Amino acid sequence: MTQGNVCILDYQAGNIQSMYSAVRYLGVEPRIISKVEEIELCDRLIFPGVGDAQFASEAIQSTGVYDAIRAFVATGNPLLGVCVGAQLLLSSSEEGGAKGLDIIPGLVKRFPKSVGKIPHMGWNQIAIVQEHPILDEVSNEKEVYFVHSFYMDPSNKEHIVTETEYNIRFASSIAHENVFGTQFHTEKSGMTGLKILHNFLMN
Repeated sequence: MTQGNVCILDYQAGNIQSMYSAVRYLGVEPRIISKVEEIELCDRLIFPGVGDAQFASEAIQSTGVYDAIRAFVATGNPLLGVCVGAQLLLSSSEEGGAKGLDIIPGLVKRFPKSVGKIPHMGWNQIAIVQEHPILDEVSNEKEVYFVHSFYMDPSNKEHIVTETEYNIRFASSIAHENVFGTQFHTEKSGMTGLKILHNFLMN
């Protein structure tokens, strides 16, 4: 199946160049976009994010991209949220009270101090809790790369696809219909991350 017109959303809060390089490595030439009207032309949309969720939320609201993302999801075309981009798929975040897209109901919570060092940073395993096409040929308990101080907590646990242990067990990837989100950085997660990106582009 063709990957179609693949777009990476640039809203000044994403790790754009690393994602662009990873997608190009897989043989696909993505478009970097930032305007509402450009989102309407995409067949697949990658929604990355780093840093502060409140800043990222305000950025997509102030530019009109917030409504454009929701409209894109309503078309049924695939969307991949990464790190803060994945967190913004939920309803809201404890990080500055950030407003999420509410595509997947739930809350982004701050790690309790009892987990130890915050942020959770570096390589850690993902435990697959339900099958999903984006995880085709991805083995259970593979290691991927994380950098985050907040974690996703979907209201409906059926939206959790993988979990990770960091003294507490948290959702490291989530999915609902045509939307998939990874707390870890697919573009920095070696061959496992590249396989997930490949599956997103081709399935």
